[in-house]
Amino acid sequence: MKITIRLGRYCTLHVLLLIGGSAIAQSTYPDSRIVELRDGLKAAANSHSEKLLLDSRSKFERLLSAEDQTFLVHYYIALADEHLFHYYSDPTQKTRVMNDGIMHLERSIELNDDFAESRILLAGLYGLKIG
Repeated sequence: MKITIRLGRYCTLHVLLLIGGSAIAQSTYPDSRIVELRDGLKAAANSHSEKLLLDSRSKFERLLSAEDQTFLVHYYIALADEHLFHYYSDPTQKTRVMNDGIMHLERSIELNDDFAESRILLAGLYGLKIG
């Protein structure tokens, strides 16, 4: 018997009840790999290192083909792009990462319309674009 408990909008706990009353709990969201990469992105952003930001972004890109929660992966790629936007001084590079971030956020919203963080970051990137 499987019981699903919603712990929040994006966190679900599945409990599998087995014969004899023993239970196995498994958290399905967020994926531990995404959490690990998110923490790496935070560290890269705090270091203000282009190399670390690009490395973190590329790790998220590799997850796109293997991850079920791709809306979240698109969000973190866009977040890396937003950090790179602030890092770059060249207008061409700024425009490139801003447009790429916008594209990833639009895809994130398409995959999960309820994920408000994507909409907030998208509004911020559009603000940078018109600012």
